[in-house]
Amino acid sequence: MRLLGILLFIPVFVFAGVGFSDSEPGILDTLSPSITLTSPVEGDSFEYEVPFVWEVQEHSISEAVDAVMLSVIGPDETVIYSHAEVMNSEGSYNFTWEATTTLPEGSYWQIEATDALGNSAFAAGGTFNATNTPVSVELPTVLTLEQAKPNPFNPQTTIRFYNPKEGMTSLKIYDINGRLVKTLYHGQLEKDWHELTWRAKGHASGAYFARLISGNETRNIKLMLLK
Repeated sequence: MRLLGILLFIPVFVFAGVGFSDSEPGILDTLSPSITLTSPVEGDSFEYEVPFVWEVQEHSISEAVDAVMLSVIGPDETVIYSHAEVMNSEGSYNFTWEATTTLPEGSYWQIEATDALGNSAFAAGGTFNATNTPVSVELPTVLTLEQAKPNPFNPQTTIRFYNPKEGMTSLKIYDINGRLVKTLYHGQLEKDWHELTWRAKGHASGAYFARLISGNETRNIKLMLLK
């Protein structure tokens, strides 16, 4: 009887241990995302608009990078500019910075990626030059929808528009058959330039349309998703 009690106790103990391990797998996850920086590269020069392009991959059970912090660093290691962006999934991303100043020689960029479990990684790119020489300082007087950048694109593109007055504004994506694919924004919006990013991961290749409506005015542009 005493031996039987010992034998019964052992499998119960083992199964209890396995159950605990399965219930909280994330506490053992210390793998950081990996970051590949594509643009700018060493020695690039830009006037006003600087296109940042990078790729992130997750290597742990969280399956997605939660957020990134993009920074432009001066030669004395001071932060000249920073941009935080929430990441919906691993993959390729881009962001265009409109330089507000001419960068000191020797400035470079870096990205920190953090996953949903708090694991983070840094990647630093090469030095680049940027000058504050905007193409035009005059603001539009009417609703303005610029061509998306990049276009064609994969998997995301940024749409920039100018709202000439405060009011209800919407920016929506439609497929070639006129079906609504994504609402990027709908609500009150102040008078100013605005940028919205469409991440088209999961959508089929082909032509799409972005429709901007503000007040009684409507603007449309064609988008081309290539995979």
